[in-house]
Amino acid sequence: MTPENTTNNSADHSTEKTTRRTYEQGFGSMSAVRIAGITYRQLDHWASQGLVRPSLIEAAGSGSRRLYSYNDLVTLRAVKRLLDAGLRLAIIRSVINKLDKEFDTDLASSNLVIDGTTPVLVTSEDELIDLLKNGQGVLNVLPMVSVQQEVDASIIELFPKAAITGSHQKEQQKRHL
Repeated sequence: MTPENTTNNSADHSTEKTTRRTYEQGFGSMSAVRIAGITYRQLDHWASQGLVRPSLIEAAGSGSRRLYSYNDLVTLRAVKRLLDAGLRLAIIRSVINKLDKEFDTDLASSNLVIDGTTPVLVTSEDELIDLLKNGQGVLNVLPMVSVQQEVDASIIELFPKAAITGSHQKEQQKRHL
């Protein structure tokens, strides 16, 4: 996989583009496991149960290769964060479905508040929506937006040559301007 060419002068934007390499090629299962910080068994279970399926290529029998997109990796990391916060997988599945169907948003771009084992969606400064019962509650704030930054950092760590190449290309482009 080769990094995308970048012409933006912003370091953050350059890092983002570098880590979002040409994703048509995707990430294999072992890369997804490392980047998301989960076990292969979790990855396999979540794919087979339809919680987070690889959006590029699904497994087609024994020995076939799954390919995960960048967004899949961010979702995997977000699911892991919710598990670490004490939510059960069944609740996480409900949250993902409700966010998708009723709020037209995804897990990784949401801000959630966890009240015990109840996830609450923060939709604005003054609106909280209980994703399981449509009630209200506030406690442990879990901003999911930083999950994307964590995935970017893991990709750079796993594929350092791509990050170096992306930085080198950016420097070369600056010189030609």
